[in-house]
Amino acid sequence: MSFLSIYTKRINLAETPAVRRWGVVGARRFWLGWGAFMYLLLVSISGYGFAALVLAEDERPPRPILYLAAVLTVLAASLLTRMLMRVLGELRRLELTDEKDGNPK
Repeated sequence: MSFLSIYTKRINLAETPAVRRWGVVGARRFWLGWGAFMYLLLVSISGYGFAALVLAEDERPPRPILYLAAVLTVLAASLLTRMLMRVLGELRRLELTDEKDGNPK
């Protein structure tokens, strides 16, 4: 289970390459753009799944796998929102500490 620690380890955003290269404001723009891209990707994938559910012309009931795909889509959207809110909150906290220390953005 130690290989999962790579994915669950919390990093300090102040030490990330995005913050070092572009500053806190540039990192916020990067994360907002990345989040928008991920939402668009999720919407396009789920759109095809829901179209398959609606356009099924079988007389039998829809397959449970399509409902599972819908549940997984909602779960992925909620996890993406939670991750994005945490990152933006931590960037805001970095921005406030920079303002308090007198460092320019």
